[in-house]
Amino acid sequence: MGHDLDTGRIYTVTQSLAAMSSGQFDAVSLVASTLARLEILKLEMQQGSSTLAGGIVELWRGSTGGSTAAAITAVNRNGWAAAPLAVATVTGASTGTLNSTSSAARLHAGGFEYDSGKYCYEPCFPPVIEYLQRFHARVTPGPTTGSTTPLAVTLTFRELGRVPN
Repeated sequence: MGHDLDTGRIYTVTQSLAAMSSGQFDAVSLVASTLARLEILKLEMQQGSSTLAGGIVELWRGSTGGSTAAAITAVNRNGWAAAPLAVATVTGASTGTLNSTSSAARLHAGGFEYDSGKYCYEPCFPPVIEYLQRFHARVTPGPTTGSTTPLAVTLTFRELGRVPN
């Protein structure tokens, strides 16, 4: 039995970092609005250097406090002119103010593949981010991270809408 996907409400966010930080950073943050819950469908990260940095990726739900990073526009996957806009808020990489994990639940922890520098999270049962909850991907770079290790991040999510009262 397949997923009943509302293809009009699937969004992708993509960003490229010129260089990974040498310390922990939040690669991407997503906050559900009061209008829709969210499903995390896929998160991909790719290091783009011949000197791969390795590292750990942790995915968190329900964190508090906000990233100070710039907003990123989520693009509707359908791409037609009247496609609905996302009501969720997405921010890019932040090394300054990290999201708090004190009240959050860790959904997943993994690492970049040693040979390819890739990380991919595509769950069979996508986690749901409830109204006003935050989701973020925290990266702890490996010991060889330098100012020349770029990182591409792609997050795909679906807005589910409100639960009837």
